[in-house]
Amino acid sequence: MTWVRALPARWRIRRTIIRVAARDFGRRPAQSALVVAGLLVSSLVISAALVAGDSIEGLFLNSTLSAFGPIDVVAGTKSSSPFSEAEALALASSPKIEALSKGSAQRLLLRGAVKDVTRDSREPEITVIGVDAVRDRSLGEFPGKVDGPSGDSMFINRRLAQRLSARVGDQLSFLVAAPSGAVAFDFKVEAILPNSGKADNGRLPNAFVALDKLQSVASMDGQVNRLVFASVKANSKSLEEAIDAFSGPIEVRGSKREDVKDSKEQTRIFRAILGMLGSIVALASVALIANLFVMLGEERRQDRGTMRALGLKRSGLVLLGISEGVFYAIAAAIAGAIVGAFFGRYLADSMGDLFTRFAGNNAFEFVRAPFEFRAKTLIFAGVGGFAISVLSVLAVTVRTSRMNIVASIKGLNEEVERKGRRFPVRQLVILMLGGGAVVAPGIIRVIGGSLIILGVSSLLSRVTSKRVGATIGGVAGLAWGLWTTTFLPDFDKNPEAGFA
Repeated sequence: MTWVRALPARWRIRRTIIRVAARDFGRRPAQSALVVAGLLVSSLVISAALVAGDSIEGLFLNSTLSAFGPIDVVAGTKSSSPFSEAEALALASSPKIEALSKGSAQRLLLRGAVKDVTRDSREPEITVIGVDAVRDRSLGEFPGKVDGPSGDSMFINRRLAQRLSARVGDQLSFLVAAPSGAVAFDFKVEAILPNSGKADNGRLPNAFVALDKLQSVASMDGQVNRLVFASVKANSKSLEEAIDAFSGPIEVRGSKREDVKDSKEQTRIFRAILGMLGSIVALASVALIANLFVMLGEERRQDRGTMRALGLKRSGLVLLGISEGVFYAIAAAIAGAIVGAFFGRYLADSMGDLFTRFAGNNAFEFVRAPFEFRAKTLIFAGVGGFAISVLSVLAVTVRTSRMNIVASIKGLNEEVERKGRRFPVRQLVILMLGGGAVVAPGIIRVIGGSLIILGVSSLLSRVTSKRVGATIGGVAGLAWGLWTTTFLPDFDKNPEAGFA
């Protein structure tokens, strides 16, 4: 091509080198696939950590949003004691508060236990909620129901129905705590509502009855202990300030806005932990990348030696190695980011199950962790994995570009044996550090065992061969990793010990 011939000789040589690198990349698909599989570890781990962090954030946010449903602000007294419906109505009908809210309702919440008399099943922690069917309609309908409970009817959410194995028509016997003491009463199930909207209050097992009926059986006529609002704006800060500024004992006791903020704060520690662990594994993959390109260099040593004999400078050899590494790194970064996202989904699901198991003690249920497949996360993971791969390839290529041309062409071993020439200071220092760490408790012991294996395999490499030392060290390291994983403290039985 005319434009190629017009380029300076230096640029034509570089273009030829890049073409040779591209040819080597596509010449052996099986070998290329193996190298890409090794290089994608770094981007895979980074992607998995970031996707898991995004999904955990989504889990906390969705759980918070689901717990509040259509409610944005919950008001009550500081001591959670009951107050009169007249006080609730005075606050809700205040012109300033009415202008900031699109709906409000007073409620009576009593906590206790329930027994399904029909099925002979029990649930020790439930919430009975008395709702005013007329005023509560301003917050939206109950799922699948036009009107709220009235008279002797009772709704329960599916969460409570599943724990009791209850069905419509079952007789439920309640025992709840009221200001006057323990109160017992019975209701029949009229409807089982989906766990959504108003029926998902607090993501707890809930039963809904008419407000006047609950007030009557609990001897709390004309009294409520909650006043709930739906804000006209997504940010309910103005409504919260107006409620707190209103004269009287009622103040803000809960806010969707604040809980969403707290949920984001809670995910930071999990992001930090996942990021730290992901960084460690991604940096550890440098050794794998280096080994892969050392093997590639050995496999193509004769070709490289021939190029050097024909006049290719060492800088050209470095460019050739880096160019080929870039092709591998691009493919590995794309594949690793996508595959790592699915590993992140699995990790987030596992952590979500763990949160649900621990939260089961107070009857709260987390929403299933979503699959947060964000483009910016995948791009960041791919760029990070690409950078680690290219820098590793650069370091290996600069070192392997030093070669004896004649020995490379003939396939002779260039390694100069140094057995016994130097005192093994480095190996002995590693062994001493490992011996001191292996007697320490917790994770330090794991590191100490790894150092001892490293020191011993390095000594074996000096007195036998590098292959023997590396093989024995690799097998011993694998055995040590499996042993420590098996015998580390159980997280479920001792979270503090198992966390390390």
